[in-house]
Amino acid sequence: MKLAKKLSIILTGPPGCGKGTIAQRLCKDFPLIYISMGDILRREMNKNTDIGWKIKDAIHRGNLVQSNIVFSYVARELLNQPANDSRAFLLDGFPRTIQQFSMLQSISSINLVVDIKIPEDELLNRVADRWLHLPSGRTYNISFNPPKNPGVDDVTGEPLVRRADDTVETLLKRLEKYKSKHQQLELHCKFVLDPFSHIHRNLGILKSFHGRATDEIWPSIHKTVSLFVSPLNFTSYATA
Repeated sequence: MKLAKKLSIILTGPPGCGKGTIAQRLCKDFPLIYISMGDILRREMNKNTDIGWKIKDAIHRGNLVQSNIVFSYVARELLNQPANDSRAFLLDGFPRTIQQFSMLQSISSINLVVDIKIPEDELLNRVADRWLHLPSGRTYNISFNPPKNPGVDDVTGEPLVRRADDTVETLLKRLEKYKSKHQQLELHCKFVLDPFSHIHRNLGILKSFHGRATDEIWPSIHKTVSLFVSPLNFTSYATA
């Protein structure tokens, strides 16, 4: 089944690059349906099902979760949206491989890939400062996106926790796996299959944003997404 949605945006980048923060900002300024692979997997892990344990083991080892598992969740989220909802999709954390990209293309058009580029040394610095509100998946970073009150979620006031895989050792493993897969995915995005001509060509869907801080790249990301989705407003964030 192919979705009738006219627009899908993919948000991609290495672990710790600030995708969650960018996603929150995009959803504040644009009419989007946000689908976070990380949130979906965390919900399944919390159920302590057989699949949940497989997911937990893969993440703990720094591996990608099996494509058939993650795609089944994404497809369910996409296909269960009301047909009369005209908002665009924003997918965070999926697809991560060429196989997953092709799986997504089988049910949805892919119009824009927002590719975040952060230096590796900055990613390693960030891992020690990242905190999570587990029920919602909201992420914070003491360095550039701190909670209003230390140690608690801005919305609920509930305590924040560290992710089990937020260690330098695990991050390095995840980065190596990410780089090898992402280089292939980047090339694939540059020469994606044109749904109209059925020829692989550069449709210009891949847009990369380079910087050390989220506030630094945010204006450019907002401007680019505005070319595809009419913004509700532009929220400015002070840069350090």
